Amino acid sequence: MKKIFYLLIILLILPLSVNAITSQNENISVSRYYSDITVLNNGDLLIKELTVLKGNYTEYQRTLQYNEYIKIFDNTNFTDSNIYNGDNIEVISVKGIKIDRDINFDYLYKEGIDFQVTNEIATSSYGLYNINQNENSVTLTMYNPAKNQNGFYIEYVIKNKAVKHNDIAEINYNLNNNNLIIDDLEMTINVSNTTYLQAYAHNFSNNKINVLNTNKIHFKLANIKNNIGIRCLFDKNAINDSNKLTNVNAKANIISFEKTNTYKDNDESLLITLTKYISYLWLLDVLINIIIIIFKNNLIRNDFNKIPSKDDPSLVAFLQRHKITSKDFTASIISLLGDNKIKVEKTDKDYKLIRTDENCDVLENKLIKFLFGVDKEVTLKKIENKIKQYPAIANEEIGSFYSRIILESKIKNYYKTEIKPKVFKFIFAFVGLTLGIVTLFTSSFKTGIFYLGIVTIITAIIYLYLALNVKEKTTEGKNEYDKWMGLKKHLLKYKGNIENERIKLKLFSYSISLNIDNSFSKKFKLNNTNEFKKTFIKKLGKKIDYHLKTSVKSDVGSAIEEIKNEQKQASEKNKEKK
Repeated sequence: MKKIFYLLIILLILPLSVNAITSQNENISVSRYYSDITVLNNGDLLIKELTVLKGNYTEYQRTLQYNEYIKIFDNTNFTDSNIYNGDNIEVISVKGIKIDRDINFDYLYKEGIDFQVTNEIATSSYGLYNINQNENSVTLTMYNPAKNQNGFYIEYVIKNKAVKHNDIAEINYNLNNNNLIIDDLEMTINVSNTTYLQAYAHNFSNNKINVLNTNKIHFKLANIKNNIGIRCLFDKNAINDSNKLTNVNAKANIISFEKTNTYKDNDESLLITLTKYISYLWLLDVLINIIIIIFKNNLIRNDFNKIPSKDDPSLVAFLQRHKITSKDFTASIISLLGDNKIKVEKTDKDYKLIRTDENCDVLENKLIKFLFGVDKEVTLKKIENKIKQYPAIANEEIGSFYSRIILESKIKNYYKTEIKPKVFKFIFAFVGLTLGIVTLFTSSFKTGIFYLGIVTIITAIIYLYLALNVKEKTTEGKNEYDKWMGLKKHLLKYKGNIENERIKLKLFSYSISLNIDNSFSKKFKLNNTNEFKKTFIKKLGKKIDYHLKTSVKSDVGSAIEEIKNEQKQASEKNKEKK
């Protein structure tokens, strides 16, 4: 039905090619086209049309074609033979009708200013038109500059256009509008004295044709750029006075032809409908999957009013985002402050870091090595110069720290490492991508389905990116994550005071990884430490981020070996003590 409706619109509305002529712009297009077509008892078509142009123009040229088929009718050719030609065109009226933002189909019946026919070319005049007639068409050139804000109204009759067969009557239009672009088209076809009315569309969907009753057809089309055609069948009593007779039974042949020719349209419509609903289901499914990927592991369930574990702040950040930044790196340094393993003093224009004699674990030693090397004291300026002068060493030390974070995450089994889920997600994304492409190209670029195809393709790409890059947590990872998120929730709600300064610093280091550090520092008056954090990130943040991205990460095998060595060394030390 849509295709029939489209075809009906374009064939009846524009039985001809339309061109807008202007000295400023030769590519003027039509924003609105309204047409009311009435099949008269003698087989003529009475057509009223209103055209609204876009752009800057002084005149508008409309070619009304009535003789377009060359083949001689042989009693079998019910598609493109000369029986579907008209005899002539009679122009009844040309007007300029004032238009505004509220323009609609009813403006066809508004009063307007009658144009006068002239034999002279008068491009600077208003309200004049020329007629140029040949054996196939009539061309009207109407002078109505854009500044007048008038639509072009034409009322004319195509003589002897309808065809009467023994058992049925019909009109058959094929509109050649290669030079015509129409944003919105609306058309009605009126047939009196008939109890049967059927329409078929060519090059647009039959679903666009709306047979209101046995006497009226209505349809709307948008974004018209292609040739379209329409055929209407009705009782032959509707054109009793017509002399265009074929003396053959045509109804069965015409219906058979249209069914055969619209089978592909209907098949396409079925394919479009199928792909459309499959796309909707896929999009719903992928939306649920994306929500699960993004939010499933990020739900904050309950408060947790103590530090869940001894995990380094950078490891806590890695548990959340599967990566760390210079901000998390800084949190690990502040954690050393909380454990009294380093001290920080503010100088005139810098900060001085001082090592204490407290024992450090393996991860902390990696951080200490980067900060101090073999020194006991160091300034931020000196660390900055070290990174500039010895980038390879900085890359190795920062990379070693980051590798240890990854290794501990793997040993603690925070993230899934199976390949199968990723393969399934890749296939799922590929199905969506294929579905989007099929939807796109079977839509015939009709706006709604076309955009559905675009959305499906974009969503498939997003899903593929998320599926391949967002890491899923294991049961252990989820449980640990829930605890840290519970601590975050607790700290945001907590209204008491924290007396112990070292605990306060330790919590502050975790608040940085939990991304609530500004709120925490204000609430618990950690202005000096917060200032150190900001200065450290300002001076060293970009360089550390660079090395975090470029450093080489260790694998699980090396992680296990490293942990085994540490356990072995710890066991030997215990034996020596005993």
